[in-house]
Amino acid sequence: AYADCFQKGKEKLIEAQACSADLANSEKRFERLNAAFEASREDSSADKIEELAQAKARMTPFDENREKWNLSDKVRAAGDKAVKAIADSDARILALTQAGDQPRNLGNLKQLALAAELTALDRARLSERELRVLEQADEAKEELSASDARLSALQDALSGNPAKNEASREQLIAALSALTELDLQLATASQKAAVDKARSTAGKFAVNDLIKATSSHDMADENPTVFQRLRDLLLAVERYGGKVDQGTPAAQAVEIARMADARIARSERHISNMHATVERVQQGGPAELGGDVIRVHRELDSFDLARMTEEDKAVYHRLESALEITQATNSQKLTRQVPMFLSVEENDALTQFALESIRQGLRNAGFNLVAAAEESAVTLLLSRSEITHKSVRFSGSQINTAEVTLSMSGKWTFAGKGISVPSASGDAVGSDHASLEREAVKEAADGLIDELKALTDA
Repeated sequence: AYADCFQKGKEKLIEAQACSADLANSEKRFERLNAAFEASREDSSADKIEELAQAKARMTPFDENREKWNLSDKVRAAGDKAVKAIADSDARILALTQAGDQPRNLGNLKQLALAAELTALDRARLSERELRVLEQADEAKEELSASDARLSALQDALSGNPAKNEASREQLIAALSALTELDLQLATASQKAAVDKARSTAGKFAVNDLIKATSSHDMADENPTVFQRLRDLLLAVERYGGKVDQGTPAAQAVEIARMADARIARSERHISNMHATVERVQQGGPAELGGDVIRVHRELDSFDLARMTEEDKAVYHRLESALEITQATNSQKLTRQVPMFLSVEENDALTQFALESIRQGLRNAGFNLVAAAEESAVTLLLSRSEITHKSVRFSGSQINTAEVTLSMSGKWTFAGKGISVPSASGDAVGSDHASLEREAVKEAADGLIDELKALTDA
């Protein structure tokens, strides 16, 4: 009987201990949930929403049966909302990755474009791989939008009565020329009918319009807008205008238009080469592609520049930066105009203070400082010695000193050749150690700035 009683007591003790552990763990879960809720009220970032969702998902039936559960309606509601937001976000991100895994065709292009419709929460939670897929999805969305705009432009031109209105006919010819195979695949039945009508209209007037356009323009004047007009008309004549007999004004107009077409084609090659070269530069650096950078920049002319889109102009700006780096690297003459990148060996507070002081001083002196090493022709690495503190008594008073040396190692970024920069020292005298250190560092930084000025002025 005693043994039975002991066994029952032992079991109750174990149950009590288990209940105590459950209660302690439950308290921790409530603490995490409340902390996540408070954090999400101050910061609605993706990380905080995800933390709140995870804290809510960890709550157990044991927690829900406690009286405390009913006292947290606002917290529980916020947690449920966060759980749903994360689940919905997961579903959209999964749809994105699945669309990205599919082979490229018209149907998948539309699916990929739809998958780009992500919320700010979704975008903040994407991995590197998912971000790359999102770039593809955004491109697909832009491609479909551009296609719709081209088809709409064609319909707008038709509504302007191009058979009687020359300006509308010019728009119609340009809109027809701009159509792509994708546009024709995406076109609805009404849009396909509009394309057929536009082709028929263009065929009736293209030859006469081309003769008129070529006779009124001096081809020595390489006007990109006029040349594009001639190219569009040439395409309409060759595709929809019927046979052109040799020796006729129409045949002469076609030959002139082909010259314009060839000029634009050459310009397109120049701009395409520019994009390809800049992309390779960003991957490998101007040291490997310096000759290409110089050649591609040289072949671009005013005609090409006039035809550039805003995207092209941004790439051209990067090409000019690469040319500047290439020329500086080839000459290896250090001037204040050479693109320089400054960094530190150790990122402690005093060294960072020195770096910012040097950057500011060099900028004020006209140095060309850039934000990344790959944008530079010269890289400079700053290092700092340990601060040396000394204390001496003089005439009954204690005097503290601080001494420091700043050093800078430099090299031509892509050629790899070193640049010798003398070090600079600084010292300060006073009573407060912290302010003495900054004063000494500032003096040394000013000294390094003077050394770099001297190097570039030599």
